[in-house]
Formats: sequence, structure tokens, C-alpha cells
Amino acid sequence: VLLFQLERNCTVPSLAAYVLKLETYLRMAEIPYKNDHSFTLSSKGKVPWIIVNGKEVTDSSFCIEYLSQEFDKDLDKGLNEESKAVGRMLTKTMEENTFWATIEQARLYDGLDEWLDLVDVNSSMRSFFKNQGPKIVKEYSWGHGIGRHSSQEIHHIGELDLRSFSVILGSKKYFLADYPTTVDACMFGFLANMLYAVPKSSPCYRLLTTELTNLVDYVERMKAKYWPDWEEITS
Repeated sequence: VLLFQLERNCTVPSLAAYVLKLETYLRMAEIPYKNDHSFTLSSKGKVPWIIVNGKEVTDSSFCIEYLSQEFDKDLDKGLNEESKAVGRMLTKTMEENTFWATIEQARLYDGLDEWLDLVDVNSSMRSFFKNQGPKIVKEYSWGHGIGRHSSQEIHHIGELDLRSFSVILGSKKYFLADYPTTVDACMFGFLANMLYAVPKSSPCYRLLTTELTNLVDYVERMKAKYWPDWEEITS
């Protein structure tokens, strides 16, 4: 498997939560892979994407679905249908709603300069995020609908989502079972970006580190299990 993604960063292995989700899944499923950090975009104009035996697969969820079948790696085979449905709802809530109200809001609107100092990107990337980035995300978020709300309303949406995730996780080690399943790749990829790669002044970071500490413990647990080389990568 050849995984196309961004270059590494000093805070997280990938600043793209969808990329960290997919790479974490590859590690969970023990599927050998190599990275291409050239930021080459897929035919859909996005990352991540993969090439497997000459076949191009785009979108992190489609990649996971394809890899699961191709390598016979069903991380959810022990779950009942209700748990699988809950996993689907968690994934789509995180990707299609929470992401916009937390990560994107925190980075590009709540504290752009603070974020750029934190992640220490090169000058060309810094220029992109300072100039084109907010305009592009504003257009996307307006079409999505969440960009039509005030910052206070967007923060409220993100808070409600994170509190719901915290309740669902509770005192469990993982979201759906006593062992990691596919949904954990997604939840880890996004929560890790909220915890390590957004401004520390952002509402989502403060909420995680002061109140929803079970989500922080969860991220640390997943990190220790699947990313023993985290410090080496981010150094």
C-alpha cells in the first residue's frame, strides 16, 4: 500500500485528521504500507489516497473499506449490527460536523497566528494558510452550512459534539468494545489533532483538557498502542 499524504509535522504525524485516521487504521490492521509525503493530490483533488496493486482508491473511508476487503481485515467482526451503526454515526458526526466546529474553526479563525507558530510550517505553507487558507475554508464552510453561524454558535456546536463523544466513551477503553475497532481510527485521528495541533487558547482544547479528560486519556491510550514512534516522527 502506498499512502499519499502531507509531510510530517512537529505536533502530530499529520495535520490532516483524515490522513491520521487512515494511517492509524493501517497500523491497527497490520497492513504494510509506505508513505509518499509529496502532497500529491488524488484525482479528486484531495489527500489521503492510496495505490494498491496499481489501483487508486480515494477518500479515507473508501480506502478503509477497500483495504478491509482486499486484505481480509475486518476490525469490526466482533460487533453486533447496532454497535456498527453507532460507529457509523460517530464517524460521520466527527468528520462532517465536529471537524468544522473544532479543528477548522480553531486553526483558521480562533488563533491562526498562534496555530502557525505551534505547527512551525515552512514559509510557503505559512503564506498559504495566512492568505488563501481562510478564504478557501470560508467558502467550503459556507456551502456546508456551518459557516453561516457566528463563532459563538460554532463553538457551541463543537462543545455539544465533544460532550456527546465523552458520554459515549464513558469509562471504556475504546468507543465500541473492549478492543479497538474501525471507529477508533477516526476518533483518534481527529481528537489527536484537537489535542496536539490546535491553539491552546481554543475552546475545544480547553474543554478536552479541563473537563473531558476521558477523551484525552483515550488519545494517549491509542497513541501508546499504535504510535510508539510518535516522538521520533514528530521530532
